[in-house]
Amino acid sequence: MSTISCPRCGSAFPLAQVAQFDQFTCGACGAIVPVPIASPAALPPVQPRAVAPAPRPAAAPIPQPRPAAQSTSTPRPAAQPTRPASGPVPQAPRPAAAPTARPSVPTARPAARPEGPPPTIALPPSALRAQHAKPAAAAPTRTPAPIRVAEPIVEEDDENDAPRGRRGKRGADDRDEPKKKSPMPLVLAGVGVLVLVIGGIVVVKGRSKGGDPAVASAGAAADQPKVAADPEKDPAAWKALTPEDRKSRAQMKAVNVDAKQESQAKVVFDFLMARDEKDIALNIARDVTKARPDVEWPHLALGHQDLRDLYEKTVKENPWADGLSTDPMVELQRLKKANAPKTGPWWGDEETQKRVSELVAQIVNEEKTLSTPFGQGVAKWVNYHKSIEVMKDFPSIYATTGPYLIFVSLPVAADKLGKATLADVSPENMARGKEVLERTTKLYETFYDVWHSTFDGPMGLTRFGPENTDQEKILLIQVFLSGDDYARYNALTGGPGGGVRAYYSSQEPRFVVTYDGTKTKSKDAPAPGAHEISEDPFEDPEHVQCHEGTHQLVHFHTWDTTRKALGRSPEWLQCNNRKLWFNEGFAEFCSTYKKEGDKYVFFQPLESRMFEIWCIGEIVKERGWEDWKLKELLDPNHSGQLASYGQARTRRPGEEGLAQNAMANLYYGKVWSLVYYLWNFEEGGKPKFRDRFVKFTKDQFTVKLMKASNGIEYPKYVDAKDFRTTFGLESDAAFTAFEKDWKAWEADYVAKAKTPKWDVARLRLRNEIWGLDKNPVKPVPPKDPPKKK
Repeated sequence: MSTISCPRCGSAFPLAQVAQFDQFTCGACGAIVPVPIASPAALPPVQPRAVAPAPRPAAAPIPQPRPAAQSTSTPRPAAQPTRPASGPVPQAPRPAAAPTARPSVPTARPAARPEGPPPTIALPPSALRAQHAKPAAAAPTRTPAPIRVAEPIVEEDDENDAPRGRRGKRGADDRDEPKKKSPMPLVLAGVGVLVLVIGGIVVVKGRSKGGDPAVASAGAAADQPKVAADPEKDPAAWKALTPEDRKSRAQMKAVNVDAKQESQAKVVFDFLMARDEKDIALNIARDVTKARPDVEWPHLALGHQDLRDLYEKTVKENPWADGLSTDPMVELQRLKKANAPKTGPWWGDEETQKRVSELVAQIVNEEKTLSTPFGQGVAKWVNYHKSIEVMKDFPSIYATTGPYLIFVSLPVAADKLGKATLADVSPENMARGKEVLERTTKLYETFYDVWHSTFDGPMGLTRFGPENTDQEKILLIQVFLSGDDYARYNALTGGPGGGVRAYYSSQEPRFVVTYDGTKTKSKDAPAPGAHEISEDPFEDPEHVQCHEGTHQLVHFHTWDTTRKALGRSPEWLQCNNRKLWFNEGFAEFCSTYKKEGDKYVFFQPLESRMFEIWCIGEIVKERGWEDWKLKELLDPNHSGQLASYGQARTRRPGEEGLAQNAMANLYYGKVWSLVYYLWNFEEGGKPKFRDRFVKFTKDQFTVKLMKASNGIEYPKYVDAKDFRTTFGLESDAAFTAFEKDWKAWEADYVAKAKTPKWDVARLRLRNEIWGLDKNPVKPVPPKDPPKKK
C-alpha cells in the first residue's frame, strides 16, 4: 500500500485513507500534510450497448474527515469490515469525532495517525474515478474541495445487459447459474460492526478525558508523567518549598521592584502576601510610601491611618488650646507640619497614631479648664515660661495643684538647647523629671492645705483653687534638675549666688526657684556641680522649698487682702513691706515639718537653727562678740543690712568676714526662735502670746499706703514700735523683761534638743568652713578694763 509521509516528523499514512482530501493534519506532530494527486490509471475498454439502464444501487455514505488523533492508552482496533466476494463494499458512515487537540487547525483538515496497521477501508468507485482523474504532478496545498456524493461505477453485460461490477467476469456459465442473493445484508452487518468498533474507541477516549475517573486516572498514569505544581502559579506549591528557598525567591522578587512603579509593586506585593511572605511584602509597601506617599494601598497595608480629619477636628473644637498655643497643641501642630502633605491624607504609622491620640486627649482635657480663668491663666504662664532666660532653653513638664503651677525643666544635649522638645529628652531624664514633679506637687499641695487650715480663720485669708484663681493669682514654682542650670539662671537674672539652695523672687515673674540636687550620670545633664553636692547634715530641700513658699504666700495674701480693702489692685512690690525678722522668722517657723509615714506635720522645732544658736553662740563668746539684741533683730528691712551688724562686732584685724558670716547665720536662728516662742510659749496651760501674734500678723496683710510729696504712694513698714504696741511692751522695762524671758526659754529649749550629731556638725563648721581651731584666737582684754583699786 502506498503511503504519504509527514514532512516534519516522518510519520507514514496510507494513501487510501486520505486520498479523497487535499490536505490533512498529522496526528503525531500537528503539521499540515498536503495530499499529492496520483497519475490516472488505465481503464479496460468497454463496448456500450443499447440496453435499458439497470437500476442504480443506493449511494454509499461518503467517509467524513478524521480529526487529529490524540494519544490514548486504549489500543486502536485492527478489525476490518467483511468484504463481499464481488463488487465494491459501501463504506459505513463514520461517527462524529471529538474535537481536534489543536483548535487552531480548521476542522476541514482531516487528521491522520501514523499508527498501524490502519483498517482497510474500500473506496467507492466514484472516489476511485476522482483519484484517477488527478494529474500526475503533486499539487500545492489547497483549500479542501466541497464534498461530493460518490456513486458506484457499473458496467453493462454485453450478453444480457445485466449490470456487473468492474471486477466481475463474464462467462457462459454465469448466465446459467441461478440468481444469487443480494450481498446487502452482509454489507450492512459489516458496517454495523465497524460503527460499534469506532464508537467504542470514541467512548473510551471520552471517558479517559474525564467521563470515567477510573479510566482517566489509569490513562494519565500510563501515558503522562506526573508534573510538580509551579510555585510561581500555585501558592500551595510555594509554601511547600524550604524556608531558605522561599526567602531567596521572595528577595529576588522584591529586589527587582521599582518603588516608583506602584502598580508593578502592587502585583509583587499581592503575590508575596498570597504566599505568606509578609515581612518582605511590607518592606515593599514601605518603599512605595517613601517614593510615592500619595498612593493609598501601601499605607493601608502597613496599618497607617489618615490623621488629617482628627487633627482638623481637634483644632476646630478646642479654640482655647489653639489660641493659647498650649504645649500639646503646639506639639500636635509640629507633628502635622513635619509629616503631613499640604493636601490629601496625613498617613500616620502606629507610633504616630499613638502619640497623636495622647496629644488629642491632653488637649481635650485642657480645653475643659481653658474655658475658665484658671485654665487661661495656666496657658498664658506656660507660654510666658518659654521666654524666660535659661528656662526657655529646656523643654519642661508641668502640673497644677490648688493655685500652684509647677514647672520642671528637663536637661537635654548641649546642641539642643533652645530648640528642644520633649521628644529630645532622654528616657532617664524624663523619668527623673516626672518623679521630681510628682514629689514637688505633693509637697506644695500638703503645705498649702496645712498653711491655710492654720491661718485662714484667725487671719481672715481666702483659700484659692482652680475655681477662683486667674492669671494674677497663680503661684509659680520652677525646679531645675541640675544645680548648674540653677546657678546659670541666677547669674543671668540677678538671683542670689553662693550656697543659697532656693529663693523666692518678689519681682515679676514671682517664681520660687530651686533645683532637685539629685546626683545623676545622665549624658544629657552636666556633671554634678558644687550646688548639687551638699554636706550640710541639716539641709532638707523640701524644708527650703516650703520656706520660700511661705514668702510667696505672705506676699500674695498681702496683695489680695489689700486690693479687697482698697477696692483696687495695688502694685505688686508695694505689698512686700515687712521687716526682715518677721519675713525670715515666720518662713522658718512655717516650713519646718516632720514626717509621720507619708504625712507632713508642720510647725515643728527647727533643728538646724537650734544648732546654729548653740554652735555660733559658742563662737561669739570665744571671740568676745556681743550677742544679738532684740532691738537689733527688729530693725533690718532686708538681709543686706546684716553685714553692718557683723562688722560692728569685730575686734581683730581680718575677722570681718567671719563676723559677718557668723552673725548673719545666727540672726536666722534667733528670729526663728522668737517666732516659735511667740506661737508656742505657754503660761497657765495655754499659749501666752499667740493671739497677739495673730493680730500682729493679720495687720500686716493689709498694706497702709503713704503718699510722698511728689504724689507717689509707698507702703508703711510694720516696725518695732508696732511690735511693742501689739505685745504691750511700750515701756523699756517691759521690753527688757520680755527679751530676758525669751532668751532664757531659748537656752533651755536648745539645751534639751542637743544630740550627738551636733558635735560632729560643730567640728565641720569650725574647722572645714571657718578654720577656727587651726588658728586659735588669743584672749583680748575688754576695751575698757576696770581700774585697779
